[in-house]
Amino acid sequence: LYRCECNKPYVNAAPKDKLPGSVCRLDYCSDVNFCPANTTCKNLEDQAVCGCLPGYVDIRKSERRLEAGFDEDTYCLKA
Repeated sequence: LYRCECNKPYVNAAPKDKLPGSVCRLDYCSDVNFCPANTTCKNLEDQAVCGCLPGYVDIRKSERRLEAGFDEDTYCLKA
């Protein structure tokens, strides 16, 4: 009997009808510093995205974010 396992930081991405561990993908969110404070990490097929936690507002597209003194790693503020 064969068994496949993905080495960290990879995770199983095998379809349900395939042997678990036969397809692995990088788990970007396993890096605890991938997303800044007040965000959560979500793995996608070939990347990850950082989204605001509940109760926080995304300010990344605000034209005045840097003027207000927030650095580039500040994504979300408490609503």
